[in-house]
Amino acid sequence: MKRIVYVCATAVLFAAVSCGGGQGNQNQNQDQSQSQEGEQPAAQTLTQSKAFPWDYPEGVKAAGLEAGCHALVPKSVYVTSENPAEENYVFNEVTIKKVGDKSSVYAGDVLMDEELPNSLIIPLHKNQTAKVGDVLLTWWQSGWGSQRAIVTDASDPARPKVAYLDLIWDEESGSSVQKNLDQQLEAGTFTVLKSNEWQPGQSIVFNFDGSDEIFRVVSVSDNKVLAYRYDGKIHVLDRSKCTLIPTDQQLKVGDKVRALSFGSLSDGDKIKEVDARNGRVVVAGVLNDNNLSILEVLK
Repeated sequence: MKRIVYVCATAVLFAAVSCGGGQGNQNQNQDQSQSQEGEQPAAQTLTQSKAFPWDYPEGVKAAGLEAGCHALVPKSVYVTSENPAEENYVFNEVTIKKVGDKSSVYAGDVLMDEELPNSLIIPLHKNQTAKVGDVLLTWWQSGWGSQRAIVTDASDPARPKVAYLDLIWDEESGSSVQKNLDQQLEAGTFTVLKSNEWQPGQSIVFNFDGSDEIFRVVSVSDNKVLAYRYDGKIHVLDRSKCTLIPTDQQLKVGDKVRALSFGSLSDGDKIKEVDARNGRVVVAGVLNDNNLSILEVLK
């Protein structure tokens, strides 16, 4: 059963006015009405009453988590779910309002904030800069949902232009890579993903039910990783059995790589084309060539 925690609003004093009240009471009431104009009801805070469902510490606080920062979270779904361990999550952008030891509050929809365990909050750093070729964690700023992106123009290092890496390559699609090239990010809306470093947003390979699959990191502890599959379901992985996909692989035509195919990594695929600027490679598949991002292949 879900519970709603109400943030206490400032008490409003009402002047008692009799039917035959004098001018003084009328003026007092009028002044109070004017002072109350523009006041907004305090926001409520929605939280999940069920215990954290994963065998993972819920209060892991990622670097950069602070009030006022942008963050990526499974907005609304976790706090309203009857079975949060079985949900398929999409991480969307929010603004953090208050940071606590185990959980933090972010601005939700109108008059409804939400509180999440810190381990489910991926902060985006406030004051980072980027250079051409850097891979960033951000969100699709003309759409929605978490995105990794490669910097294509760093004339303004705090507001770089990027090509998104997690959109599909399909000229007919409105969410295609081609239609979103060189989009400029706002300052304070991204985190630089450093190659081979354990950070939220990194791609990792893990053997899941006998197949090597790519997961996206949500949180990292000493020996465990909280991460989600392509279907958005969150799992706890043994960190020692995960392989980071480097963000700076030197990929060349003719290289043999392991490439994403039907949800898992295939073996012995050959690169046919490389678009280093936009972070794309074309890999020769069994039936068709596949246009993939640099985070979907492992050399």
